[in-house]
Amino acid sequence: MKWLPWWEPTDSVPKVESIQDVVRTGLCISCGACVSAAPQSSMRMVLDKRGRIYVPEILDPSAVSGRGPEFEACPGVGLPLGKLSADLLGEGMDMTLELGRYRLAIAARSTDSSILAEASSGGVMTEIAAHLLEKGYVDGVTIARFEYGPNGLRPVSLIARSREDLITGQGSKYCPTLTNLLVRECIAEGGRYLFSGTPCQVGALRLAMSRQPEAAKVFPYTMGNFCGGYRDYRLIDWLISKHGFVPSEVKFFRFRGGGQPGTMVIETRNGRRVSEPYPNYARGSGIPKLKRYVLHRRDRGTGRLRLWRRVAGPVHVPGHPVVDHPGPV
Repeated sequence: MKWLPWWEPTDSVPKVESIQDVVRTGLCISCGACVSAAPQSSMRMVLDKRGRIYVPEILDPSAVSGRGPEFEACPGVGLPLGKLSADLLGEGMDMTLELGRYRLAIAARSTDSSILAEASSGGVMTEIAAHLLEKGYVDGVTIARFEYGPNGLRPVSLIARSREDLITGQGSKYCPTLTNLLVRECIAEGGRYLFSGTPCQVGALRLAMSRQPEAAKVFPYTMGNFCGGYRDYRLIDWLISKHGFVPSEVKFFRFRGGGQPGTMVIETRNGRRVSEPYPNYARGSGIPKLKRYVLHRRDRGTGRLRLWRRVAGPVHVPGHPVVDHPGPV
């Protein structure tokens, strides 16, 4: 196994032995995988005291300790990246933390103008999902979209059943989404689904598949996108405040869309609209992005973790030219 040379191991790993520790140490990514893995009605996701992120809450301590299946399902405490990718694609390829193992790399884009109108990177994920739906390979696709209410906007996760549904979920969500909460719903409903989410969310689903064989049947396809988001909802609130908007007035928001590299857009019910280019709009917010760390779980039996930290150096993807990396991010 070969790691990109600009990652190095470090031992500065917090002690994490339960779901409660995951929340306490700030490792929760608000995906909902723990709730899907726990007994029915024994846990739920609730907004934290500051209203910044959804975190798990134990409703029935007699059924859930925080150290059982709900903890084993959590991607926040690390993923066995090497094992997961080897199980999926075999051992015969190099491993990189950026790309994992891969068989083929291609460039593509949608040819649907309605998809391209809100796309950031060619609309290929939406087009693939629409193809799988329309050809009958799947019955639904996990998506996230923003909902608008008297307290502002927040993302909601749901199952798309048509091309039109998929288009309503287009656009990057640089904030947490409760996508893995849908796993239990899909298993209970039956059928076949495309699971679309961040790498951590897909990894959590892979862990669920190892414990629940029915999950592998229900989710024959997964699709992951590169993740560079924020760990809570502060950036959304900051952007709305920055432009003098009242949260309840917002009727449309997107982090990015309308082409490459795209723009951030906010529209209000009284016709006001602002647009800023990606990624400049976040400058000056002072809000940290997700920690640029990857927790690599060496031994799930003992819970020992190894932290890989991004450092400067050349990037080498096997079979491609060496390119210079600008340094730590």
